[in-house]
Amino acid sequence: MKKYYKIIKYFFAICIALVLGFLFLCNNKYQNIFFKIYNNTNNAPLLEESIDGYNKYNLNNGLNIIAIDLGGPINNRATDSYGDAILLEQNGNYLLMDTGTSKDTNDVLINFLKSQEINHFDIYISHYHHDHYGKTKSILKDSYFTVDNVYFPDPSIYIPKLDDSKEWYSIINPFYEWGVKYANDLTTLGTNVVLIGEGTTINIGDATLNVIWDISNSNVDFNEIYNETTSESSFKNRTINDTSLVSMITYKGVRYLTAGDIMIDAEQDILEKNLDIKADIFKFSHHGARESNTDDFVNKVNPKYAFLPNNYEAGHGTVIWYGDRDNGAYLDLANSLTSKTNVLSTLYNGNILYNISTNGEITTDITRNYNKLTIKYKDIDSQNEIEDENIYYFNDRAEYHLDRLNYIKDIKDYIFVNSTYIPNQVLTEDGTIYCYYKKRKLSVNYSTEDATNQDVTV
Repeated sequence: MKKYYKIIKYFFAICIALVLGFLFLCNNKYQNIFFKIYNNTNNAPLLEESIDGYNKYNLNNGLNIIAIDLGGPINNRATDSYGDAILLEQNGNYLLMDTGTSKDTNDVLINFLKSQEINHFDIYISHYHHDHYGKTKSILKDSYFTVDNVYFPDPSIYIPKLDDSKEWYSIINPFYEWGVKYANDLTTLGTNVVLIGEGTTINIGDATLNVIWDISNSNVDFNEIYNETTSESSFKNRTINDTSLVSMITYKGVRYLTAGDIMIDAEQDILEKNLDIKADIFKFSHHGARESNTDDFVNKVNPKYAFLPNNYEAGHGTVIWYGDRDNGAYLDLANSLTSKTNVLSTLYNGNILYNISTNGEITTDITRNYNKLTIKYKDIDSQNEIEDENIYYFNDRAEYHLDRLNYIKDIKDYIFVNSTYIPNQVLTEDGTIYCYYKKRKLSVNYSTEDATNQDVTV
């Protein structure tokens, strides 16, 4: 009887151990271990199961650059989630470049970091606009995070440009004073504030960030920016944008250029100084705004990969995309780089990850790009296709509004007439839209008898 009792006891002990083991493995943290083992093919950046709406990254070796999707337009209106936030990771070392806006009531950035279980990092702030530094204090006040250093633009870079005899002095001097106060405020929150400018070097593991330009020694002249037609808000924004730090991140010979929100004046100064801005990866400046990213500047960068971070005009409900601005000028710009250029946008592609391997190879991984839009072009009269199709990818969160569909492609000798796209239509699955074009009519100017092309009114 004792023999059977021991057998039954051991049997129940084994059963209990198996049940406990099963429950242990069912825990999400450990369940993902098995997910990794059976799904990590081709050594690609792996996305684990979604956690609170965010995909969990299993980052590959090398340098990882993640452009974080902070939000986008809903019903063609800007939400309170926008700004700039790029996360760098190398061998377990993290640098968060900019922190999005303080107006983000949904805590998109903070929730993303927590979903990735990233709680120890440094912060780099590019310039004094709230959509770049806005969540810094919130992060420092959150007990989940440990921030060793906040790299903050040295307020003194303003000083060479300030002139108290000018009428514009009172407009921008407060930003110099604000910089001094904000740096002190961050120190009181228990972090080490490091004031940085041109010549600063920051290490992220084996990757190196070099600040290659700031405004202090530049030829940018606030007097030229300010004139009687310049509004106070426009002047403030332009001058603050041009105080953005320009930095080059280098790893295994691969270069990534980030220039905050610099505008035409700063770009021109960088070109005149003949700085080496050639880069493999480029973040379009000022979210891809038309007042930045001049042809000469971008062509000198000559990237293989480029992206636009949270590229819409906050507060104006205007989507900024390289295909819709200035009658397609940005699309032309993107196409003019090189055939290898891969232009992405967090607005349409969601989070974008670039991995630079230990061998210096670049791979990309796009999340939440579940939908694909195919655009085909037809002659409205003959119904014959007149151009090759274009394919665009967009994510499941952003509504894909094509109110400027006529800018997507410029077809010589045709004018845009109509499309199968319904205004404000939300595309929730892969689909095809037809754009209809009509031959331009040839009219005769009888006074000169010269033939000119005139648009047809439709």
